[in-house]
Amino acid sequence: MLSRRHLLGAAALAVPATLVLPGIAQAEPPKTPDAWVEWLRGNKDKVGVHLDNGKGGVVAHRQGVAQPLASAMKIVHLAAYATAVAEKRLDSQRRVRIADWESYYLPNMDGGAHPAALKRLNIPLDPSGLYAADPRREVALDDLALAMITFSDNAATDYLAVLLGEPELRRAAAVVGWAHADIRMITGEMLIALHGEDPKPVEVRKATGIKYAKRYASDPKYREWVIATLYPKLPGYEGMAPWANATWAASAHDLAKLHRALATGNYRPTAAAPIARTHLERSFGPNPRPGFESFGFKGGSLSGGILTLAFGARRTDGTVSSGAMLFRGLSLAEFTEQRSLVDLVINAAVDPAWQRRVADALGTRPGMLGG
Repeated sequence: MLSRRHLLGAAALAVPATLVLPGIAQAEPPKTPDAWVEWLRGNKDKVGVHLDNGKGGVVAHRQGVAQPLASAMKIVHLAAYATAVAEKRLDSQRRVRIADWESYYLPNMDGGAHPAALKRLNIPLDPSGLYAADPRREVALDDLALAMITFSDNAATDYLAVLLGEPELRRAAAVVGWAHADIRMITGEMLIALHGEDPKPVEVRKATGIKYAKRYASDPKYREWVIATLYPKLPGYEGMAPWANATWAASAHDLAKLHRALATGNYRPTAAAPIARTHLERSFGPNPRPGFESFGFKGGSLSGGILTLAFGARRTDGTVSSGAMLFRGLSLAEFTEQRSLVDLVINAAVDPAWQRRVADALGTRPGMLGG
């Protein structure tokens, strides 16, 4: 059955809690899906929404406005990986040294995703509890896809990004009409934050991130220096907002289109969709809501106020409910209430009444929602 803790583990791309020391907001944060509906009424400019229940009901609000995606972007990497495996250009059982995977790992900056993935793969941890005890050990390439989606492991994502290449990632998004996908190295973006930089324009920022990521992966002394020298200088939650708002972005509509294509199987090559769904649907387990066969889900979060939630849910009657909700500018108090916000999105995915409530709160024009 659905575990919200598991979902939120898969939605973590955040500054380590031990390094975030801002004051707690005084306002009472939303604590229930109902409270989040009311929050939507007063914060329409912070949200991008595209919800399609697959039966004629669509809610669209700022659906074409690009907002930071955080780890929700990893569905692009998954689609590219699934395509390469389906076309037999990659072997899902190809062996990967853990040391090569961990060369992109920034400890404690992924919400605990990496050690959680290692535990899931029955890989013993070293005394720090962060790295594999034996970095020479090998795992299957598909284990990295699992780590990337089920646990939102950033190091696995960057390993796959380098292996596949940016053109391959862009093509995977373009299959559904998601043009010019904003592909960046996660490690590089995190290192930009750690260095306290703000490179402009975006192409310079992307190149800077690639440079930092390559150096981090290949230079152990630089890795040690980053952790010892830069980690303590990282700003608190509010200080991360300018960086978070400049990270990779896309619209709710583009993100939702890719989830929908994989959930319906309307993706090319068709053999890629079930490969991707295996990973997207794992977090929900074998007991979805009544009337639903399975749920695919990928979320993401960034300290500084970014939260993203996207899904593709397959019904037993063959129809698919899909969508994406992108949030920005969340206060720390709101950011810590992610569990109830996940519940709101799931409610909107499975229940037309909840979808109507979201539409009403956002003030979508008559006719946007039907059925």
